[in-house]
Amino acid sequence: MASNLELSSAMPIEAHLDDLHIVFRRSALGICIACIFWSYSSSSLIMEWLEILPIQTSTTNGNLSVYGPFDWVETRWALILTLSVISILPFSAILIYSFSRGGLFPNERTWLSALLVFATAIIPLAILGVWTIGIPIIFGIADSSGNIEGIGVRYDAPSIISLAMGLSWIIIVWSLTLVTLSLARIFGLVEMGEARLRMRILAISCGMLILTLPYEFDGLRILTALIVVISADRISSTAPAR
Repeated sequence: MASNLELSSAMPIEAHLDDLHIVFRRSALGICIACIFWSYSSSSLIMEWLEILPIQTSTTNGNLSVYGPFDWVETRWALILTLSVISILPFSAILIYSFSRGGLFPNERTWLSALLVFATAIIPLAILGVWTIGIPIIFGIADSSGNIEGIGVRYDAPSIISLAMGLSWIIIVWSLTLVTLSLARIFGLVEMGEARLRMRILAISCGMLILTLPYEFDGLRILTALIVVISADRISSTAPAR
């Protein structure tokens, strides 16, 4: 009886690519379904999150305002997309593991399992921490250090949400870069000890951050992008390479 490895190696590369395409297609379909689900509750989630911020108790008696209605719509849909991507991570991780398991050695399966658990558990918790702990702390520091006596303060609600979205997007791009580079090494796409598509993946991730980070990150786009891709590259280099 032929071993699983022999059966797998006998399959043409087109068959493996078709299986991988099914993984991407199902993940994309899952994101679309999640977008429909989150679209009904995104507004209430935004209002509940804004109540966490110490606006009513701030020393400036600040109020929230919306200066551009279209900014509010854009922010709402950006939140929906972010929540959808986070929601679909466990499903995508299961599909990736099922696709990869048959062609990996035991030590590679262990490393892949740890990587996928990190991407589907730790990353969402980190994003949740940014929204529930990080942004309120940043808001409190800015409120206590930027007061001008006798001048009222109004806060732009879409800008506050956009700042949290930008931090969440940084975490998502970092995790996707880390997972992609690590999978390239595990699957044997390695030349001279480095992932074959390493520079392209790093360039895509870096460019994506520079072009898509909200304007609240102006002046820090390049530095942030470099920190993200360099840290993801260093950690992914510890993955076992064939």
